[in-house]
Amino acid sequence: ISGVGAAICVYLNEFAAEEISGVSEPLRSIRCDGEAGAGGDGPLTSLHRILPAITLGYGMCDILEGLDLGRDFLLHATALVLVMGTVCELGVSHTVTPML
Repeated sequence: ISGVGAAICVYLNEFAAEEISGVSEPLRSIRCDGEAGAGGDGPLTSLHRILPAITLGYGMCDILEGLDLGRDFLLHATALVLVMGTVCELGVSHTVTPML
């Protein structure tokens, strides 16, 4: 789900961002010009906002599975939860959506 959703987000960023918001990506999401606060203009679509939270949920389940599957799997899941939890808490989760 995360991979397909991220592919859709990348497509929207590349081909539809200017039509949707009037500004191309990634400039729209990362600019700090004071108009929309330090986080830029926010997510382009709801999918950009919710996909990292879905990935965070997968990471939490992976931590439980990592207890049985081994240290490498557990470390990967822990890193995923830390990164996704941080960006979701800071309200900039849309910046990592294309990287999923």
